[in-house]
This record gives sequence, C-alpha cells and structure tokens, in this order.
Amino acid sequence: MKLKNSLASSTDKRDVSDLLDVNIGYLVWFTLTWGLGTWHCTFALAGNTNTTTIFEAKFGWDKDEAIFYNTIISTSAILGLSVGSFLGASLLQYGRRRTAIIAHCMAIFGSCLSMVGTTPFLSIGRLFLGLAAGTANVVFGKMITETMPEKEASLFAMAHNAAICIGFIVAFGLAAFLPDPDDVEANKEDEYWRLIYIFPAFVGLVEILLVLFVYRLEPVSYCIMTGRDEEGKAHMAKVYRKKDPNTPETIEQILDMQYTFMKKSTTMDASSTSFKKAVCGAKYAKGTWVCFFINMFN
Repeated sequence: MKLKNSLASSTDKRDVSDLLDVNIGYLVWFTLTWGLGTWHCTFALAGNTNTTTIFEAKFGWDKDEAIFYNTIISTSAILGLSVGSFLGASLLQYGRRRTAIIAHCMAIFGSCLSMVGTTPFLSIGRLFLGLAAGTANVVFGKMITETMPEKEASLFAMAHNAAICIGFIVAFGLAAFLPDPDDVEANKEDEYWRLIYIFPAFVGLVEILLVLFVYRLEPVSYCIMTGRDEEGKAHMAKVYRKKDPNTPETIEQILDMQYTFMKKSTTMDASSTSFKKAVCGAKYAKGTWVCFFINMFN
C-alpha cells in the first residue's frame, strides 16, 4: 500500500497518459453524433440550389426576379452562417451542450418558418438555419478538442469536413424527389421541396435527443475550466481505458492523476471568454482577426 501511495504521489503532478489507451469506439460514435450537427451547414449552403426552378414556377418570377429573390434567400443563409459563427463563440461560455441545443432549436424554428412557403418566410427561415449552422460548427470543434487527447483530436477533427461533404450528398440526393426542371406545371404543383427545407429540423430533433439522453457530459477541458470535476472525471472514464491491466494503480487512480495534471495545464479563463473580449480584448483580438481574415480569403 505504501508503494502504491508513493507511486501515486510521484505521478499526480505529471502527464500519465502513457498509462492510458483511448476508447476508439466511444470517440467514433461521439464524433459521428456531433458531426451530424454540421449538416445544418450543408443545407444552409446547398438547400436552395435544388429548388430554384420550383420557386420560379410557383411565384411566377421572370428571369431578373428569379435572380434577385433567389439571391436574397441564399444570402440570408450565408449571412446567418457568418453571424452564427460569432454567436456560437459567445454562447459557449454557458455550456457546450446547451449551446448545441440552442443551435438545433434555431434550425428547427427556421425549417418550420420555411414551411409557410413565401419569399419573406423562406428568407427568414434560411437566416435562422444559417445561425444554427454557424453555431453548430463552433460547437463541433470544441467538443472534439476539449474531449480528446491532442493526437486523436487532430485526427477526428478532420471528420468535420467529411461530415459536411456527406451532408452535401444527402442534400443533393433529396433533389431526386423533385420534378424535371423543364416541366413548369409539375414545378408549380410540387410540394416535395418542403422535404429539403424541413430536413434540418429532423437532424436538429435527433441531435437534441442524443444530447439530452446519450451524450450528457460536457467536454473534459470545459469541466476543468468550470470546476465540474466529477463530471470531467466521469467523461474521462468514457474516453480512456487502462493500457496495462497489470499495473498496480486502478483506472480510477490513473484518471485522477491525469485529471490533476490537466488542471495544471489548462487555461482556466477560456470557457468564459465573451464575444467582446474575443473581438476587442487585448489578449485575444489579434488572434481572432488574423483567423477571420485567413478564413475570409481562403
């Protein structure tokens, strides 16, 4: 017992991740769940592409009107996506999971507004879907980087782009239900366009249920930053496994040592950084604007 206590005492201030293996199965399902939320981004970017000729026929737009109104509907989503990225960063301080739920509620609300089927409601609905998309993108990054070890985080972070690409396949695949673009009468009578516009609501509903009943723990680093130690350790127990079953320490002891080390190496104010601080604060402003312009011109 003395030997075990001595070993624990000597390691509680250093990284003991070499005594742990990651639970790849859990991380895969974890990533797939949060990656599904990025489909809001896909439908915000591509959803209106499939329905252009339908709205032209339904609303009787001429060529110039079609360009004008379709631009408004599409731009509303892009505007929401841009604003949502900043909004999501500001909401994160209230909890990653709570921010995700807010994002999915906005997606559901926006999708339902679009069901009215008029240009103003389509535009407002797309705006809310864009807000949801921008926020969900921010949440995905945080859930990955704050839960997984650095090596695994860099690997699984690539799933963000993969999820969006798969979402494009789904969004464009739904166009198979739409009539031939050259059939004006069929386009006037078509109601299958609603499937494309309501689809993000189904995604949002599934995500909310998963967040509430399956993935009920905040990311490990966020728990450290906010003092939710029991929740953080509980989540670590899902992420890690004991590498060598013959070592004298239990998995609980090893996780406790690793958690103590992580507390010493985590920036404690990151969870409470407000939008104003991120954009204008001396500590964060330079990095924020550099990243903004890099992405703007990428």
